[in-house]
Amino acid sequence: MHAAGSVQKQLLASPSEAADPRDTALWWVHSAVPMALVLLSCAPAWWPVLCEKLCSLIAALSIENLRRFVREQWPEIVGFTSVALAAVLGLFFGPGGHHASNEELEALRSFEGHVVEMRRLWPWLLHPDSLVLMYQLLRGLGACLLVYRGGAVTGGGAFCPALMQLAAASGLRLILWSSTTDYQPEGPLGGQFAISCTALTFGAQLLAAWKAMQAASTTSWRSKRILGLQYMIQVLLCIWAACMNHFTVGHTSLANIAFSAIDAADMSAAPIFTTAACVAAAENTPGISGALYIMAFAQVLSFQWYIDFVGVLDNPTSSDSFVRALLIFKTKLQLSVYGDPFALMTAGHIIQLFAVVVSCLAFFGFNIGFFKNNGPKAAPKHVIEKLDLVTYKRDLFRDDPSACCAICLGDFEDGDELRRLPCQHQQFHRSCVDHWLAKAGRCPLCIADIQHHGT
Repeated sequence: MHAAGSVQKQLLASPSEAADPRDTALWWVHSAVPMALVLLSCAPAWWPVLCEKLCSLIAALSIENLRRFVREQWPEIVGFTSVALAAVLGLFFGPGGHHASNEELEALRSFEGHVVEMRRLWPWLLHPDSLVLMYQLLRGLGACLLVYRGGAVTGGGAFCPALMQLAAASGLRLILWSSTTDYQPEGPLGGQFAISCTALTFGAQLLAAWKAMQAASTTSWRSKRILGLQYMIQVLLCIWAACMNHFTVGHTSLANIAFSAIDAADMSAAPIFTTAACVAAAENTPGISGALYIMAFAQVLSFQWYIDFVGVLDNPTSSDSFVRALLIFKTKLQLSVYGDPFALMTAGHIIQLFAVVVSCLAFFGFNIGFFKNNGPKAAPKHVIEKLDLVTYKRDLFRDDPSACCAICLGDFEDGDELRRLPCQHQQFHRSCVDHWLAKAGRCPLCIADIQHHGT
């Protein structure tokens, strides 16, 4: 994010200094052409699938299907709408927002000798730093959806290391923004709004990590020890990378290192998160596609902020004095470094974007059958909760007085809650069969699919 006003004043020299020339069009050509060539070379794989999905989508356009989609994706719709509403309210009523007075805007003009026309600089006051805040909120929403949809506990807690690392990155952001004056987000979504957003994201990721850790605790002691060792290695590598590559414009070395450590933590979490997402896709874990798509969109916003941060979108030939001053500031920022933090930042954003796109493609591929998966498909949480509950009494199983739970083989006691499946089998403790159905949505006795029984 842009450095605080004091850092800007420290680095910003006279606007007459010439910024380093850079060819924006050439940069876009170098970036877009390889991606286009890769897509074209892979066209035989993705084009038939895309056409098939478009045809099925057109055929499925009906009011009833739309209602069913809204019911199934209601948590994702409500969450995304809440994030968008919070951003819009911040853009209107936040510091420097649309309704800010001229005095409030004047206080935000931190460039010496230059009048920052806030309402002219960024359309609709969408300050680049606002993208970081929306990115944080969407990441928190993704973590909440992983918990709600049961994705956090998939694969024996496979998401645990990644969620712990993401929580560590959000915790560093919270400390950096709340206790220092360096590297704070600017614009209408800055200040206390930024701190509150990061605190919410940090809490959501901690909750998701705790749920994943509970699932991981059911594995063998050897797996838990490896999990802890893996996390410690990740933390040490992140600290080392940040110490070797960080900016030097902050008031303290701790703030400089913490800013780079955030990128290192996010980058190290990305491949682990992708692996866990592929495990969830292979296990047919239902309902977490929304969380993956939301986190992918969040990463796109973060990448857009990074493009602005490095100055790729700025026009070096612009006659606007403020744009030229920004280029001078960004150029000097690139020189005020220890090691190469821009390389760390670039690698982090590219790896994160690639990882989350691969996660979405993997889940999409398993859902449409592009990847073979003959295993049983897990039942959604809302389907399991709609199944009938039966209170056990001694005469419930008259034909078999010695009946016990078909899953844990434990005896039933008066008052125990049993779950009755659509096939009418009910010899299961509620907790036992719920856990079973969350992994494989079939009756343990007759292997009937609880979602398609009788169809």
